[in-house]
Amino acid sequence: AVGVKMAMKRIVVRGKVQDDKYVMAEIEALMMFDHPHIVTLEEFFTRKNLACIILEIAPGGNLEMMISAHDSEVSEAFIKIAFHQLLSAVNYCHGLGFAHRDINPSNILVFNDNLVKLADFGLCCRCVEENTRKPIMCMDYLGQETYLAPEVKLLKPFHSKPADVWSVGCILFFMVNRVNPPNKETELFQLLEMAQNEQQTLNEVNNFK
Repeated sequence: AVGVKMAMKRIVVRGKVQDDKYVMAEIEALMMFDHPHIVTLEEFFTRKNLACIILEIAPGGNLEMMISAHDSEVSEAFIKIAFHQLLSAVNYCHGLGFAHRDINPSNILVFNDNLVKLADFGLCCRCVEENTRKPIMCMDYLGQETYLAPEVKLLKPFHSKPADVWSVGCILFFMVNRVNPPNKETELFQLLEMAQNEQQTLNEVNNFK
């Protein structure tokens, strides 16, 4: 419509746009999505190595900007609303067979005090096979590190849906504490490595501290 402001995501790739799995996955997902808490795709066009994705614009910027701008704690009412809406959006994506894989505060758009939307599906992928709905294992180390699930950092095959849910939990931590979640190797990562190792000796277990 004339006079309506929109946001444009401009992506330049090597080779042809049609051969870039990330760009094509993002476009495919956005074309399928119709959810009140997922950013709306208005239009897109491609040309050789260029893709332009036209999206609705968020007056309030993103969640990271909003939290940083507050001198005091964010209201509990907003946190409850935003968390519920984000969970709804992620559950919808998973129901259609997509995982976001990059859920972090900069990818959550704020429209007003009662409305947030999940955005930037540039790293999304199919998490189940279309016909059989069998889970697809991932191996990609992608996303903002402080919001990645521990299993992603192990560089072993993992399920992307639970990894998304971990990231949503990190968003809740960020909204409540106004800082990013801790990002360091802890006993949790060591325990995960042990659990995923098929053969453990008694000495190896005893040496875990």
